[in-house]
Amino acid sequence: MPETPVLLVFTPAKEAYMSSIHSMILNYRKSSRSVNATLILLMLNFLIFSGCGKSPEPRKRQGTLDTPAHHALRGQDLLQQKRWNAAEKQFDSALELDPEFAPALSGKSLVKAHQSNQPGRKS
Repeated sequence: MPETPVLLVFTPAKEAYMSSIHSMILNYRKSSRSVNATLILLMLNFLIFSGCGKSPEPRKRQGTLDTPAHHALRGQDLLQQKRWNAAEKQFDSALELDPEFAPALSGKSLVKAHQSNQPGRKS
């Protein structure tokens, strides 16, 4: 049995609608390729650099006053006395116990800022 041809009649509005759908599909394909490429690059960067920044394991406390808070408070006292190196050691001790302890991180940044403002000092 022979196939009967199907006659599609497009009005100008329907033709414009179909061409807009066609262009949307083409644009989607192009944009999805660039999105896919971007996602692949981001995932590769994450995999490459995730192992590079591993912080060391926090050390164990060695006494009742060996806490991040105690070392950070001691560092703040030393900052007020303008004893930059001693303060930095205290903040480093706090960060050994808890690498993300915010008061120690901010205190260490203050030490670095004061040290960089000293004349004749190389950072």
